[in-house]
Amino acid sequence: MAGKDELAAVEDFVSEFGLETFPHLIDEDRSVWPEFDVRSQPAWAFLNDDGALEIFNGRLGAEDLEARLTALIES
Repeated sequence: MAGKDELAAVEDFVSEFGLETFPHLIDEDRSVWPEFDVRSQPAWAFLNDDGALEIFNGRLGAEDLEARLTALIES
């Protein structure tokens, strides 16, 4: 899992899948994932303007992701 791996492996993963356009967290000591109830990849964290956090563990298709982002923008 890239987010729990060594830096070189994460860099390779990001490069291979063209994910350089946003920040990545390297959870080397495995302390961040449990803090946000992330159990696997992919996982999504949605944070609204009020600071409410929603974690979604699993894949999101383009339509579902767009709907969640639109809801955040409109709230």
